[in-house]
Amino acid sequence: MRDSIFLRKAVSADPNSEGLQMRRTLGLLDLIFLGIGSIMGTGVFVLTGKAALHAGPGVMQSFSQAAQCARLSAK
Repeated sequence: MRDSIFLRKAVSADPNSEGLQMRRTLGLLDLIFLGIGSIMGTGVFVLTGKAALHAGPGVMQSFSQAAQCARLSAK
């Protein structure tokens, strides 16, 4: 079972590929922004957990107010 998880097949072995090669679609800037977004997203979840210890149910109200502000500023 463990060996079947790590099996790989070459792209050229696919009968439907007709000699097509896979292209890189993510550039350097895309990867940088993906990394920054991951770090910031993790920070939001950690901050929410820490804030919930001190504020309790008020965290939900503050997030809904922040969502409303973001919605109004997007228009």
